[in-house]
Amino acid sequence: MLGIDVSHHNGDINWEAVKVQGVTFAYIKATEGTILTDKHCSSNYHDAKEAGIKVGMYHFFRFREGGKEQAQYFLDNITYQKGDLPPVIDIEYSCNNICNISKQVVLDRIARLKQFDSLVYCRLLIHPIIYTNKECYEHLIRNHFPDNDLWLCNLSAEPSEEEYPNWVIWQHSHKGTVVGIPAKVDMDVFYADKEEFNTWLE
Repeated sequence: MLGIDVSHHNGDINWEAVKVQGVTFAYIKATEGTILTDKHCSSNYHDAKEAGIKVGMYHFFRFREGGKEQAQYFLDNITYQKGDLPPVIDIEYSCNNICNISKQVVLDRIARLKQFDSLVYCRLLIHPIIYTNKECYEHLIRNHFPDNDLWLCNLSAEPSEEEYPNWVIWQHSHKGTVVGIPAKVDMDVFYADKEEFNTWLE
């Protein structure tokens, strides 16, 4: 099943046109850190939903800020209704960043992510999906978040269930072209069929 994820960087979106292209679901950037709210967050959410696209919201995590505080900010600024996609925490940095941090810093970052996960679960009774890349998965996620589904960015190959047993969404491109979106867009695939997708939303 075809999906996209968007933010204000994608410009003003014609969601009716996007729906015609076969897009089934969309993740909308909501917040970043503890002070930034995406300026197209509300309009993207409501317009995509009005067009008949399943929607969810994501938070871009900042490691310089507390996990609990970021979760609270995210929860205060999103809309989450029955039938929406589960919320997402976006965790990403490059291999160069990882190679230069100590074990203690890694443990601190994992603790902050767990704070975010815990508060979201407490409020919404659902663990947020974790969006990440291969490097972050190995250093921060593997064996630490068994209850969270995984949304993996891998531009070269589909994730394997053996290596990523919790994966449900695969982001395979940052340069997709979709009629109705004026800028290049991230392209995603849900791992199963429509029946399983609908069950996942319940």
